[in-house]
Amino acid sequence: MTEGTKATLLRNHGANELLNAPYLAQVPQSDLDFATDHPVTGLEPAVIESTIEAMESGQTHYVDVPGILPLREAVTAHLEGEGVDGYPASSIVVTASLQEARFLALQVITEALPEVALPEVVHPGVKAALGIRPPGLHYLTVERESGMLPPIDAIEQALERGVKLVYLESPARLTGAAFEPSSVERLAGLLESHDAYAIWDQGLSPFVSGRPYLSLGALAGMQERVTLIGEAFPGVGLEGLAIGTIATSERWAKPITSLKQIMSICTATASQYAALKAGEHFDTELGELLASLQVVRQESVEQLTAAGVHVHPGQVASLIALTISQELASSLRERGYRFADGADFGHPGVQRLSVTPGSDVVEMILSQLSEARS
Repeated sequence: MTEGTKATLLRNHGANELLNAPYLAQVPQSDLDFATDHPVTGLEPAVIESTIEAMESGQTHYVDVPGILPLREAVTAHLEGEGVDGYPASSIVVTASLQEARFLALQVITEALPEVALPEVVHPGVKAALGIRPPGLHYLTVERESGMLPPIDAIEQALERGVKLVYLESPARLTGAAFEPSSVERLAGLLESHDAYAIWDQGLSPFVSGRPYLSLGALAGMQERVTLIGEAFPGVGLEGLAIGTIATSERWAKPITSLKQIMSICTATASQYAALKAGEHFDTELGELLASLQVVRQESVEQLTAAGVHVHPGQVASLIALTISQELASSLRERGYRFADGADFGHPGVQRLSVTPGSDVVEMILSQLSEARS
């Protein structure tokens, strides 16, 4: 490769705003890092022991590209437990991170459907995944009052313009806001009437509390139209192993698997066996974590609201999105605190922090506010 070619590639990369989207780590970088989607816990000893046993028994080789069958069956069972039927193990792909799930789904489906509508406020990993081979992008306006979700009317308008693919987060990765069941039902009807498809990130759905959650994939006839992406059993210590999941139709499963084989051959065998074991008691462990998160989040929101801080609407117990001044955000960062910056998602001024029992981050925010006002 000549120096001129290298320089051209670097210039093109630098000019590609999608590829240069910020990276958000799945695990905290320090005890003061609250930028993750949810608190990260340690693996239970039984999970570690089970993984060691699997490796000692010879599970150290490449496995099926879409994932070991028992884990894919466990993902299917988990979805069915949430009321999502019609995604058999043969249509499940286990990925090496949520970001790989985003990339595989977007790359494969946009090859067939080259126009995609997505919210103007979305996880930066989505834009990075689209930057490799940018399709026609149609940005959907979002409503602040609904937690940065796009109105169904905006989605309908995009479909009426001929867009055949919609990428949506429910719950939204910035605020934790989820579409109301009535909106999900209306969206399903729109996909049907416009012969359109959707990629639906429901990775935060296990943390929804206080109201019912409805997946777009749970509605009749949507299994052929909706590809679900998320993480394998979030909140029980698997974050460091970075295991994502894709639940899709038979139409997309094969090409997604083929692209994964080209990219990474398969997801680490040891990680998959760890996820398989963690999934056995997922509901119990997550239920205990969720109960503590709900209490901490409610108390934090009440304190912040009383202090005049705007907290954005959200239904997940694992995070809080709030608006604070740039000066306050900078002051907290100088003290080592780290949040997810709304600017990275497309909405400057918002800071997102994971709800972590026992942390002093809210007290620090309130203290800094008090000092600034005195």
